[in-house]
Amino acid sequence: MQDFNERRLSSITMLSGFCLSFLYVLAFALTYILTSGWVAAGVPQQTGNFAAVWGPPFLVSLMAGIPCSCLIFFIKNKLVVPVGFSFLAIYYLIFLVVLHRDYSGVELAYLSQMLHLYMLPPAVVGNLLGWGSYLLLKRRGS
Repeated sequence: MQDFNERRLSSITMLSGFCLSFLYVLAFALTYILTSGWVAAGVPQQTGNFAAVWGPPFLVSLMAGIPCSCLIFFIKNKLVVPVGFSFLAIYYLIFLVVLHRDYSGVELAYLSQMLHLYMLPPAVVGNLLGWGSYLLLKRRGS
């Protein structure tokens, strides 16, 4: 059985990660707004292959995810950073469930495509960077 301080610390970690996830959403949205034109200009538009479709969103997510994951060096409780990224994946799943519940046909296809392009890359890249840096720091003993 967990003692009171341990439960309190895990609750604070979850709440802090939840609040930090809103900062991540803002950072990813601003990065998409500011850099998507430059990134898309570098990718040839006439091709519809995997790299042309998924490359720009993952590159923009990487540009936003690196500064967000650098917060791990400034926060005492290092677990807050990857927990915040985990909430991005939870938001993605919630939106996916709501889309499939409320929409159908062409609307569902269009909205799910937009959801996949704009929410899946930040969730994947953020979790890889956040959990990777946390596990690396934990392994090194920092």
